[in-house]
Amino acid sequence: MAMADSIRSRILPASILGLFIAVGAIAYSMAQSSAALPQTTDIPDVVARTNPAVVSIVGTMTQNAIDPFTGKSQPVTQTLGGSGFLVSPDGLIVTNKHVIDSPDISYKVVTYDGKQFPMTVVAKDPVLDIALVRIKAGSLPYLSFADSSKVRLGQTAIAIGNALGQFQNTVSVGVISGLSRSVTAFDLSGQPEQYDELIQTDAAINPGNSGGPLLDSNGDVVGVNVAEAQGSQNINFAIPSNTVSADVQSVLASGKITRAQLGVRYVTVTPALQQALGLAASYGALVSAGVSGQPAVIPGSAAAKAGIRAGDIIQSINGISLKDRSLSTALQGFKPGDKVSIGMVRNGKPFTVQAALGGF
Repeated sequence: MAMADSIRSRILPASILGLFIAVGAIAYSMAQSSAALPQTTDIPDVVARTNPAVVSIVGTMTQNAIDPFTGKSQPVTQTLGGSGFLVSPDGLIVTNKHVIDSPDISYKVVTYDGKQFPMTVVAKDPVLDIALVRIKAGSLPYLSFADSSKVRLGQTAIAIGNALGQFQNTVSVGVISGLSRSVTAFDLSGQPEQYDELIQTDAAINPGNSGGPLLDSNGDVVGVNVAEAQGSQNINFAIPSNTVSADVQSVLASGKITRAQLGVRYVTVTPALQQALGLAASYGALVSAGVSGQPAVIPGSAAAKAGIRAGDIIQSINGISLKDRSLSTALQGFKPGDKVSIGMVRNGKPFTVQAALGGF
């Protein structure tokens, strides 16, 4: 069974939640400082300090199935497992959106000491595979965010999570093996989702680890584990902490996650698409109508007010090139209301417009 969202959880016989990368390609702050750990390279000490803040997210789903011996329908309950981590002492938890995004599943949080709590979904990032949930409890251990822009290749990486949905608070250790990765993740139903600027690690991230923390040697969160490359040898990916901490701060300030919006539908230009359509640019975001006929430019949006049209190829936002990142990734660095300069190609010629970004 596939979950009803554009990013769907993978449900396997082993009762696990996760995303897999079929094909990957190389295509980058707000630090929460409370309860920061002292500098240390003692990994067992880091694990002992951080593990109590990592939780398992367990879902149960009941379906009717036909008994092959009696031919009668009977209810069958399936248990699913993912991960998360506490980011405040009053029970705010970060996880992946695909871990908790099915309306057909009942979820609960299991803490490190085995206590079980019902959970409430607080907010889902409209762009990223990030969600925040809450349990009713107090004086809980929680993790701090590192500045992911300072992550270096080769530094220690520690992953903790509910491996395979069965082994709670499993620890694996490796290094940061790549930065600014762009990949496409698929679930079992073949639904794709583009991820940009991910952190790559060889620390083992198994299905069920989705939503768990990727830590540095100080015990601070540098990323949120999101996917693994199927059939690979320890090629795994995490969403950078700076992006995630911005979501946390937004929720703490306003109770919701807000994102800047331009208001266009687009397809990413590749050399192959350029050749097929005879485009005047080899990269960027080609403004085009949706597959079901939705308008290329949303009426009343920032793009509409700026005069952006179908067929325009957006190549930069405030000088940030879209050559190595998607339009949605470039917009993550802005807030609703920000005024930006948009560099485009229109009818084969460079063209620039100004826009005041909307929000959603």
